[in-house]
Amino acid sequence: MKIEIDGRLKYDSLLSLAKDAYKYPARFNRFFNSSAFEKALYETDKKKYLDFIKLKNNGDIPDIFVFKVSYLLNPYMSLRYRGFKFDNYKSIGEQMLSFAPVVDVYLKDLLIYHLLSNYMVVNKEDKRYPKCYEAVIKSEKDALINENMAYWSLAFDLAETKTLTYNGMKFKEPKEFFKYILSFSSLIPFTSSFLDDCCLLSWLVKLGYQNKIDKFIALSQSSDQLDNETNEILAKQLIEKFNNKE
Repeated sequence: MKIEIDGRLKYDSLLSLAKDAYKYPARFNRFFNSSAFEKALYETDKKKYLDFIKLKNNGDIPDIFVFKVSYLLNPYMSLRYRGFKFDNYKSIGEQMLSFAPVVDVYLKDLLIYHLLSNYMVVNKEDKRYPKCYEAVIKSEKDALINENMAYWSLAFDLAETKTLTYNGMKFKEPKEFFKYILSFSSLIPFTSSFLDDCCLLSWLVKLGYQNKIDKFIALSQSSDQLDNETNEILAKQLIEKFNNKE
């Protein structure tokens, strides 16, 4: 079998073709929606063809559609999606953390569209790596409440670390992080956005500071308006609460 996509990409089987889908999602989306692909799949594997027709009727967005079709064709290849390829689950978490505090929209897809958990089940790695699978399932449930908190929580779990990577810098303790923040910015404006920083909050939760976060939330909500004086008080409280773990 000879398959050609856009006159540039050439393959000798659907298995080899599937391995490259993550590199060129737009091209493969067009190809998977073509009559040429349907014909090739029908002639090669009628069962997979019927599964493809069902999948095509799901109405998935293009990136998810390409992912699902590629794994229909080759279900046992390593995890790959939208330009990313991973050999193990730890590397997924490390990649997520490398962009911190920015959430990568494509890596987030692995969570919110349940691509990672489905991949693990198909490859029976939910049984092989139960702790990892439990973390993924928990984050999928948590994402129904707060997608970004769930994203960062999963990142730390998969990477098996409690070290924060933030704008390329690494921090092991909150006092190191706040010292870094104060080196180029006033703590007061940072305080006003602190509770919106899901990456930082997830890290503090992993370190065991959930109770202090709850207390800080209560303190920040106790004022009807955040004037300069209130912000100064909150800034001092922030430093006091997270500079020592008691």
